[in-house]
Amino acid sequence: MAASNVLFGMVDLMQQKHPFPPAVGTDNAKELEFVKRGSSYQVATAGQKAGGRGGAISFFHGSEAAWWTNAPDHFASSVQGVDEVRGVWGVLWKQPPNPLPFEQAHTEIYGWVKAPSEIWLETTSAGPSGEFWKRYMDAMKRTGRYRAVFVPWTVQPEYTEQGEFVPNPEPEEEGDLSEREYQEVHDLSDAQMLWRRSKIQELGSTGKFRQEYPIDVTEAFAAADIEGVFIKPALVLRARKRQMPDPDAPLIIGVDPAGSGGDRFAVAYRRGDKILKVVHRNKLEHDEAVAWLSSIIDTDKPNRMNIDRGSMGQNIVSALRNLSKRYADVVKGIDFGGTSRMKQATPKRAGPWNRRAEMYGDFKEWLVEGGAIPDDDDLASDISGIKQKWRANNDWLLESKSDMKARGIRSSDLSDACALTFATREFFDTWTKPAQPQGFGAGAMPNEVRLNRVHAPDVGDNDGYWDYNGPTSWMS
Repeated sequence: MAASNVLFGMVDLMQQKHPFPPAVGTDNAKELEFVKRGSSYQVATAGQKAGGRGGAISFFHGSEAAWWTNAPDHFASSVQGVDEVRGVWGVLWKQPPNPLPFEQAHTEIYGWVKAPSEIWLETTSAGPSGEFWKRYMDAMKRTGRYRAVFVPWTVQPEYTEQGEFVPNPEPEEEGDLSEREYQEVHDLSDAQMLWRRSKIQELGSTGKFRQEYPIDVTEAFAAADIEGVFIKPALVLRARKRQMPDPDAPLIIGVDPAGSGGDRFAVAYRRGDKILKVVHRNKLEHDEAVAWLSSIIDTDKPNRMNIDRGSMGQNIVSALRNLSKRYADVVKGIDFGGTSRMKQATPKRAGPWNRRAEMYGDFKEWLVEGGAIPDDDDLASDISGIKQKWRANNDWLLESKSDMKARGIRSSDLSDACALTFATREFFDTWTKPAQPQGFGAGAMPNEVRLNRVHAPDVGDNDGYWDYNGPTSWMS
């Protein structure tokens, strides 16, 4: 049976079983009209092109949006057909002068006098590409008009299985976590792990389980496209969950510039074995970028600031170095596309072809040896999205940002900023000490929540929604 028929059947059944059903006019396999309310419910298939164009839509529910056949057409027509209704909030009911007993609980009931229009898009992941993925990434950056909501499989109480569970200490597939690591990292019960094991056997692979039952955003979008990825999601996950105080080590800052286009102007801070944070801004002009980076140097006093010379980077490097001798001593321009140090030293030996590949190689080795990164989905998606490429002489490099965009992957700006902190190998005998957290809340929270309940106005049974905000778990 077609998915559209199933969805329509659910609504039709609710209408039939409703104790006080609204009057119905048109009633067929694709439309249900409520004549007295001046509204209707329609179902269209994703295979249709430009379905819903011209309709005055108040509420749009897009099911399995990542798998739509004609997604660009639907977003240009069906989704755009939703009216821009802000809604009016007010009093729906007031207590009468002589209330009956059951009316005495509330003096007033508030709700939507005129309901706002809404667009809901829900889906299982189809990998890091497509219209849904682009909008979800924008929502994670809090740009655009959508709110990102992620529901991990672990919140479902029925996803358990009783029995004795002995975790496997070895991963079933290369690049994955072992059962023991997975359980520890996500703080899962034996019953949840038994259910997961049964599902993996039923689906045929761990990769398929990740796609159908992801536990975080990175796993969901990386699952379908993990082949050839240079830094595997499991390695990134381990680094996300490591907790350590800020090391007493020199502060190295990596900067991946971007102009007023769609890429992010990213800045990464690293001390020794820990990347402290990665921040970014959008659509910076030259003067704004120079002002921002000079304020970072003045405030945080890094020992080194490595800036990619590509795009607008060379002009930024020149401007900063010309501002003062102190800036000139700190700022260093890095040529991502330049020949790697290894190839300069041993031209005939196979290895990283350019500086970008070499820096990422050092970054990956640092992660393997115990480096810690911020527990951030946006950063993790960047790190585990880049694929490795091979040359005829066995030298290797990483796909370019243009290659990533060609296959629908967002530019790896945050990850590149992290890699730039490994651009130089220098000895520093003095540095600014890391700031020590003080007061209440200085420590890490041991049990970070997966979902936050956001309370909306009390309208019928809908008193809010679940908002995913932050990491999925902390290592116990």
